[in-house]
Amino acid sequence: MSRARLGLYVFARVSLFQNCFELTPAFNQLTARPPQLHIRPHEYFNQEQPREASKKPDHAVKDMPEMANLVYTMYMRMMQQQQRQQQQRMAGCGSCIWAVMWLVILLCFGWPISIALGGLYGLISPLTTCVGLDRLSDLLLEGANVGRKCAQNMRHCKPLC
Repeated sequence: MSRARLGLYVFARVSLFQNCFELTPAFNQLTARPPQLHIRPHEYFNQEQPREASKKPDHAVKDMPEMANLVYTMYMRMMQQQQRQQQQRMAGCGSCIWAVMWLVILLCFGWPISIALGGLYGLISPLTTCVGLDRLSDLLLEGANVGRKCAQNMRHCKPLC
């Protein structure tokens, strides 16, 4: 319990474990605090606003089934939000003709160029420190990532222009 930097939440039947001699110090600390867990499900760890700025009330969790229900509903809400965002992204790319275009570019140009430039990079990279071909090796390495860039654009249905 002394190492719980971000908080320790114990869901247990206090009446069942409170009389256990080995757990007495821990239960003395736990029972000195309120028995309910107060959560702010509308705030996230990377949020920059101060705690006073939040107008929404805390959610008090009384027991483990309520906590499981809260986690499930938050998970489902986040999944629905991600699905809506994905649908909006897909709707923005029309009929996804751009994904097909990027696939053709990937197959015809991206992979062959990546393989050729990756092979040249493998040959030239040992010479970069001796001869001073640092800029050339950087260009070859960027060219070797052409296939990866085409695949990313294909996945996001990004237009060619």
